[in-house]
Formats: sequence, structure tokens, C-alpha cells
Amino acid sequence: MSNSGVYIVNLGKDPEQLELGGRQLYKLRVAEKAASKKAATRWFTALVGGPDLDTASRLKKGDSVALAGELALTEYAARKPRYNGEMVREDEMPFAKLLRVIKSPTFFAQAEATSGVSPESDNQVIPELEGL
Repeated sequence: MSNSGVYIVNLGKDPEQLELGGRQLYKLRVAEKAASKKAATRWFTALVGGPDLDTASRLKKGDSVALAGELALTEYAARKPRYNGEMVREDEMPFAKLLRVIKSPTFFAQAEATSGVSPESDNQVIPELEGL
């Protein structure tokens, strides 16, 4: 069973860098908050790669992002089952696309540092143009 769509999620931990089949990927452990207070929060794993590598590398735990992809339910036998014959069910998004970073103080602070633009530099007067 799978569901395609756009999901607004929060990162549950920092992205983990992986290499699968010679390709660089980031594993994101994310949570989709339920619409109602009584519903459970859905946790799943999303794998991002390709053009989203730079963006994923700058994310941190607690950041809020929009992901697009197909959410699939996987089922496997537990290594140490609590009950005899227990199967573990987990949602995962193997080919996720990072659409937008919604909330992240560290992500946007890093973007300003790499562009060279700072709030203090906006009000500086260029000496050659001071008399104009």
C-alpha cells in the first residue's frame, strides 16, 4: 500500500549521510503531525539524493520541511521480537523530493553566511558614492 503526496514534516534527528550503490543519499527521520490532537503522529524515513543533497546536509533536528513522494508501508520480521512471530510495520519514502524548507533557524543562518549578506552590511555607505 502506498500514498503519493506532499507532506509537511519535522525532522526527528539530524540527517544521516549514506552511500547506496555508489550514490550519495541522506536519510531523514521525520514526523508528520496529525491534524487532530487525538490522532497519533506518523513517523517515517525519507531518502533524498541528487539535487537535494546540499539542502539536506544543512538541515538539523527540529527543522520543518515539505517533502513530496510516495509513502510506502514496509513490513519485516523484527530482530528481537517482543512476541512470537511479530512483524514490524514502518512507513518509508524511498525517493523523496525536498520541496521547501519551511522553518529552520540554522539553515537560513548558513545561507546568509555563504552569500556574504548580513543585516549590518545593508546600511553601510560606499565611500565612492558618499557625495552623490
